[in-house]
Amino acid sequence: MKGRFCPICGRKIDITIEGLCPECYRSTHPLMRRFPEIKIALCKNCFSYKIGRRWHTPPPEISSLEELILHAARKRISQSIKKKEYEIVEASLEKGKEGFTVILKIKGKSHRLIPKSYIEEYRVPLTVTFTLCPVCVDFKGKVERAVVQVRAKNRPLTSEEYNLVKDFVNDTIARISKDSIEIIPIEIKGDKYIDITFSSQKAARKVASELQKIFPFKRKDTQKIIGVSSTGQPKTKVTIRLMLPEFKVGDIISFAGKPYKVLSFERGKIRLLSLSNYKESSFSSSNVFSRAKIEIREEEIKKVLVVSITPPYVQLMNLEDYKVYEERFDRIPLWVKEGETVGIVKIGNRTFLVPVKA
Repeated sequence: MKGRFCPICGRKIDITIEGLCPECYRSTHPLMRRFPEIKIALCKNCFSYKIGRRWHTPPPEISSLEELILHAARKRISQSIKKKEYEIVEASLEKGKEGFTVILKIKGKSHRLIPKSYIEEYRVPLTVTFTLCPVCVDFKGKVERAVVQVRAKNRPLTSEEYNLVKDFVNDTIARISKDSIEIIPIEIKGDKYIDITFSSQKAARKVASELQKIFPFKRKDTQKIIGVSSTGQPKTKVTIRLMLPEFKVGDIISFAGKPYKVLSFERGKIRLLSLSNYKESSFSSSNVFSRAKIEIREEEIKKVLVVSITPPYVQLMNLEDYKVYEERFDRIPLWVKEGETVGIVKIGNRTFLVPVKA
């Protein structure tokens, strides 16, 4: 009798895999011979989970403890499946008296000569321990790991700057703290400045980066060692200083040899009004920050009433002593109207009209 036969089932076979028919080879060679012991630590405060040495934030769509445990277990098991041709097609969680078991279905082939992929089911024991992650340990203990300092160069924050920054910080924290408790600061303090203290350096850097998207800050990060951990690693504290320019919105500055009024701070930009031609332009905040010189503070701008306009002369009334006088201007912008209040500044030997708040 010619042909080859499987020594296990006796079936006549055309294809052999290590002397066996594909079916017997499959039954004696499971896709996964063994799984490593699956251990997962869950933070009982923020529900982040630890696999190996790393803590992970759970995805926002997870709504129950069982879903979280299964998600973490599946991720850990995926790390142990080294062959790319193996795929987890289904996973469920079973809770028993002695703990959890993951019911796992894996699709693949134990040998390349097996014609089609197939699914095998496994029961994987799972050990879950509840603890506190390092962030929550520090948070509960009010341990300061980082501080974001918001300042203005050589001056206090104006009330408008203070309110804008603080409102933005509160909105940002409310928005991104839904994903992780570490974003919530330990303390926000200050009057003419703002200090935001965190138990997480990652959170501090995240909030600082969000602030930089809106305000023209000059940033400086420093770090110092404050101790040693139980594992012998150095403990550090990070200070992130965000500095606004010395000038503020409304001030008159000189930039690139020309006079400007500062109109607004924008995302990475500073919007300026040229007093030479009264055109508005936006410039890189870092460029203006390093090269601008303050000429006149907003509160020092002299306010006058426009009595009459006869180009190139404008008749003005000093609002302090109500004396009327005439001034010659190289340019009279269209927004200068009779009967309205404007600002007047002198830079060098030239006098300029500037818009002021009503």
